[in-house]
Amino acid sequence: MRFGTREWTGLTTLACLGFLFFARASSGGLGRAFGATSYYLLLLLSLLWLAQAWILLRSENAEPKEFLKRNRAGLAFALAVAAFCFLSVPPNFRTLSDETNLLGISRSMFLERSAYNVTMGKWYYGYFTPILRELDKRRLLFPFLTSALHTATGYRYQNAFALNFLALFALLWGVFWFVRRAFDGTTGAAAVLLVAAQPVVTLFASSAGHDLLATALLFGSLAAAYAFMRRPTAESLAFLWTLLLVLCHARYESALYAALILGMLWAFGYLRADLLRRFGYVYALTPVMLLPVILQSLMFRAGRLENPPDVPAFGLAHVWTNARSAALGLVDCGFYLPYAIPLFAVSIGVVVLAAFRESREPLLLDSPRRRHWCAIAAAVFAAQAAVLLAYYAGRFQEPSSARLFMAWAVAASLLPVALRAYAPEVVTPGRLLLAALALVALYHPIAVENKFINTLTLVRETDAETAYLRALGEKRILVIGDRPGQFTALGYGAVDIGYANAAKADLLNELARHLYLDIVVFQRVQYGTGLVEPATALDGAFTLQTRQEIQITAESYMRISHVRR
Repeated sequence: MRFGTREWTGLTTLACLGFLFFARASSGGLGRAFGATSYYLLLLLSLLWLAQAWILLRSENAEPKEFLKRNRAGLAFALAVAAFCFLSVPPNFRTLSDETNLLGISRSMFLERSAYNVTMGKWYYGYFTPILRELDKRRLLFPFLTSALHTATGYRYQNAFALNFLALFALLWGVFWFVRRAFDGTTGAAAVLLVAAQPVVTLFASSAGHDLLATALLFGSLAAAYAFMRRPTAESLAFLWTLLLVLCHARYESALYAALILGMLWAFGYLRADLLRRFGYVYALTPVMLLPVILQSLMFRAGRLENPPDVPAFGLAHVWTNARSAALGLVDCGFYLPYAIPLFAVSIGVVVLAAFRESREPLLLDSPRRRHWCAIAAAVFAAQAAVLLAYYAGRFQEPSSARLFMAWAVAASLLPVALRAYAPEVVTPGRLLLAALALVALYHPIAVENKFINTLTLVRETDAETAYLRALGEKRILVIGDRPGQFTALGYGAVDIGYANAAKADLLNELARHLYLDIVVFQRVQYGTGLVEPATALDGAFTLQTRQEIQITAESYMRISHVRR
């Protein structure tokens, strides 16, 4: 019997099902399987994607030197705009605890090749000793790529910001390249500036979260799908397939978008059996490459999306609330929300104009391929809208949720470029570039000021805590607080309040024996009562010396203390 792509895919699927069956059969088996195998599977997937990218470039007879020469202006402009964004909006944590959890996982991937998040640990004799390892529900692509940067530089929490800088550069250059091919270089530069004019893009590009990477991969996947439709070869399909597998590991809902793209390509007749034969190993390995996503989905099926116990994570009841929030946000002209509102308004007008114009006399959608691609892109964004509207936290005007709308902000920046085709006499390249510069001048200060994100209590609290620790200039300390994972990710030893109270004798003995230079305690105190909040109350065995007190809210302030020997 001769084995082909179908047979090998069937065998790997059966092997993965058997693996999942045995993992579920033992107590904690899913977690152990996820923690132990995910790093290696993502490493394999990355190598597979890079290999297919190289094969595709070889098939296109691409010359690196010629490519760089032809694209040096776009690359330099995208790099300059990305640098401008990072210099004017300094990198910082903006979505806690997402970012520090992802950073903690990247540390475990770098040091242990595992997918655990070490949320408590101590420094012993010059190295870090974990106390508590936890599994996280967030997808693993961002921490995996961050761990690759750790491999090159050593563990540095700043590598998460560096990864987002690279993602922003790639997104901006991709926008320039795509628009320049459709119009001209000046229009491409304008499109880059229109994307940079969105404060939500700049704010979360200079964060340590995974949302910008997911957005860049989504637009990259749509671009790769168009390239495949334009020239359907075995090489371009295998590259697109591996890129979509990478996309599945970017965010929770990314697998839905990947499935939509492939499903609609099949429905439109682009996925042919002959194209699947040459690189059969890519398709046969698909079930294996998706194992981390499947394992996470099985482990965190219900009640693990941080929604309140009495509030469903998804439901029709959220649709009206979220739709109203978005509608009101789109007419808010107060320069507070992190969106360039005029771009959303113009984009809505462009969609209406395009529907009217294309139905009468096709201009941009003048071929079945372009119409099919437009349908795929529309379906992907419609699916994202449905997910966000039904999600309990999908509120357009909430500081903790704004990052979820980043893809929509980028789309709103690109749609106005279509006016170059629909009204070329009015919207010239120079005028579009001037409009883009004006929007950057109007809306970039929103990101610089960062008032929107700073309304989050946890962000202000953590900024004060990390500033204090950095001023000490010493890692040989132990931090006690209610969120120790935020400090272990930064390289400090840290334990939570419960652990400290239970192990008070050990900690005080270790301090007396100079295992730590100091123990720093973070607590919240209520103004009304003058008492420490129960969640941060330490046992009386700890004698505390107050060093700083910082107001966080109108009701409470933060007290920073050191434990006396």
